[in-house]
Order: sequence, then C-alpha cells, then structure tokens
Amino acid sequence: MNIEKKINGDLVSYNPVTGVFRKYCTRPNRHVTRYGWLQVTARDTYGYPHVSIAGKMRTCHRLAFEIMGVIIPDGFQIDHIDGVKDNNAWDNLRIVTPSENRNAYRDNHRATLPRNVTKAGRRYRVEVMLSGKRYRPYFDTVLECVNFIQALQQFFTEEV
Repeated sequence: MNIEKKINGDLVSYNPVTGVFRKYCTRPNRHVTRYGWLQVTARDTYGYPHVSIAGKMRTCHRLAFEIMGVIIPDGFQIDHIDGVKDNNAWDNLRIVTPSENRNAYRDNHRATLPRNVTKAGRRYRVEVMLSGKRYRPYFDTVLECVNFIQALQQFFTEEV
C-alpha cells in the first residue's frame, strides 16, 4: 500500500507499513543513472534517511507526516519508537517534545554503551578526566573507546 504525493513538483511514494520511501526520477544526472522509481538510500550526517525535494534535503520521518497529512506543531520533534533511524514505518513514528525525545534516546542507548562513551554522529566519543586533564577523543568503534580508556587508566596507575 504505497501513498504517492506530489510535493513541490517531485513525486514521492511512501509505504506506511514498511516505511520505505521512493522518489520518481524523470531524468538521470551524475547521481542517478536511470529513470523511474528509486528507493531512498541517502543518509544525513546523523544517520537519518533523507530525500531531495525541489533541491532541498528533507528527512524521511518528517516527510512521512507531511504525506500522511499530519501537521507537526512548532517546537515538536519526531521520535522513532524502536530507536532505529531507518525504520520509518507509520506505527513506529510519534510526535514528542524535545525533552521526551532526549529521554527516549537515552533509554534506548544508555545500556548499550560503556561508561564514559557517548555516540557522536557516526562515531563514538570518550569523556575521561584523569589527573585534572580532560580527554575527549573520537573513535570509529566502541572497542577502540574501551581500549583507549583501559590504556589511559593503565598509564596513570603505572605512573604513580
């Protein structure tokens, strides 16, 4: 069950059950090499799927509300209930306040990351203070973060 809607001259298709977005390509360019319906696979810097509508990048979770005809009040955000940014199924999206969104994110991610490690975009950041000096490096994996913390702790315990 796809819902098709023309938004600012671009034809977009949304499946509320699967959460899949497609955009109709009328002419190929250097990014798109064929005509017809193309599934949206692009991600923004925070990992959310997005699509270009009339030259402006729009996140798919906000676009879902526009296609379904629901207005998002000013100051409110969209929450992915299961915490998966790719899951834009209609029953997985809800309108929340910024504080509710932060609390939901914290609840979904707190147990999965070790102490002193936070997610920063697509990378991970360590926040450690030892001997009055703050260390805040970025790493690609959680394992690299844990190894850094252990090496730092070992260095400062051997120094004493």
